[in-house]
Amino acid sequence: MTERSPWRFYGRNKIRQKLYRALEIQPDPHGRRGGKRQFAAIRLHGRRGTGKTRLLTTLQEEAPSGLPFIIQELPDPVSTGKRVGDITGDLLQKAEIAGLRGISNHVRHRSSCPNDDWWFREEVMPALLKLGAVIVFDEFHHARELGMVSDVKQVIDRCRYNRLFHPGKIVLMGSHQQKFDALWESTAPLFQRNDGYIRLHQWKLSTVMEMAAEQGILSSPGKFLTLWTAYGGMPRSWERYFTADSHAHLHSLQDENQWRRQFLASEMDVLSDEGEHFDAQAWIQLPEEQRDLILWLGHNEPRGVLFKDLPPKFRSNQFRYETEKLSGNRLRLLMVNGPLIPLPDKSHDKILIADQTTIFQTNVFREIVSPGKGRGFRFSPSTDIGLAVARMNELEGRSLERLAAAFLNESEDVSWADSGINQPGIQGDIDVLSAKMVLGNDGLLSVPRKIWLGSSKRNADNHKMINTREFMDRFFRNLGSNAKAKRWQEAVQKRVLFSVSFDSRKRNEAGQEGFQAIDIHDMARGFGIEPIPVAKSDYTAEEDIDHSPPQIKPSGPRM
Repeated sequence: MTERSPWRFYGRNKIRQKLYRALEIQPDPHGRRGGKRQFAAIRLHGRRGTGKTRLLTTLQEEAPSGLPFIIQELPDPVSTGKRVGDITGDLLQKAEIAGLRGISNHVRHRSSCPNDDWWFREEVMPALLKLGAVIVFDEFHHARELGMVSDVKQVIDRCRYNRLFHPGKIVLMGSHQQKFDALWESTAPLFQRNDGYIRLHQWKLSTVMEMAAEQGILSSPGKFLTLWTAYGGMPRSWERYFTADSHAHLHSLQDENQWRRQFLASEMDVLSDEGEHFDAQAWIQLPEEQRDLILWLGHNEPRGVLFKDLPPKFRSNQFRYETEKLSGNRLRLLMVNGPLIPLPDKSHDKILIADQTTIFQTNVFREIVSPGKGRGFRFSPSTDIGLAVARMNELEGRSLERLAAAFLNESEDVSWADSGINQPGIQGDIDVLSAKMVLGNDGLLSVPRKIWLGSSKRNADNHKMINTREFMDRFFRNLGSNAKAKRWQEAVQKRVLFSVSFDSRKRNEAGQEGFQAIDIHDMARGFGIEPIPVAKSDYTAEEDIDHSPPQIKPSGPRM
């Protein structure tokens, strides 16, 4: 691994600009904030680990001087015993630190108020918002148990009545998305009580690669694939790897096999020690049958499986309906992918786990993360590390398909990309498929103009190009004879091979067989990222000396 840079805040530029505007905290080029600020309540969504708190602390650091910016975490009242009065006192202390010196002397003392709810609702919150403070309530999913939801609603309603008189802002966010979302349902107190809605997703691949290049791990494409298989675009997991003591010993290991074994051992320790670490029931509440499906897929079919091939208990129409609802909700734990040419018979649709970390944990550590009746995941002591390594090696092959699709999805030349595309009557599927869609002659239907067919192999020597070409030809020849199939058959085709790395010999062979070879370093360069900083690296792999990256625009991969 090359020399690492200090950890910093990565990506999120569009979200940051959106929050700057919503919170009215970005000064203009002349040092002014513009017109008078007005009250607003912002609702910030994002799964646990997507970096919501880090995003807001970054904005807090970047806020102009003189603008009080307060982040208050709501505690779990059951485990901490804290109540509204404790939270209100914390708010006042943080307001003093944020620059509102003496604020406690300008509100009624807690002891002179009828109760703590009144103190929060009628005294402290209005005073802070009148002074223009940005108040962020983190872990707001605890608000119902704390009895604060109605109080926050009343504060919002009062400030909305005279927005200029209360120029401050309220930001509400929480890690338990189901509890958090329930506060805004049509029958809930906060229904229509937000002036802005911002959703935080996982990092896109270009951001992950920018970070990995700075942190020095991208110079080792095999290690990068392992980490991407385990973490996907989850910021908290990547930050833990590079900054936590639990993983510090890994950064000096040069031998990739030794590194992978010790990395999996460290991840197993984290998962075992933190029994509710990622997708367990404390954070994502699912019916037992749905969680069993996720665990079954992780244990048995991490690449996904057709509905018709699921075990009988998962094939009922009602279960399918509930599963499709789960695939469409904000949690995005499952995906349903249909064949390239959709059929009325949905039995050939494929169901698969959407999230990289969930696949990683349920597949590699299946002895640790296993079904537990009535409580979601049951945690057992350990998984044999040799078995975990074997599973990880196999899983990385599937992960590379998703990595390739993520790369293509950021291309300006591609309308969509996906992996594992099947078609009834054809044995096997296309590892990676993407298309540039245009309007048809009728001006309504979107038809493919150009398509990319990709074969993905972790080891470049495993590509059998003649067999791959024959399969791709057969796949499209057997799509059928209807109008939609003909549009796909008539589109311009480009054939691509994806691997962790290609040497010059394999790259030349691919070109002679009509394929473009793209490896992980090519993907990085497609984003304008140099995976091996010359001044910092002694890496001398042949594949990074003897070939040029594909011709790609700096704004994204163009092939």
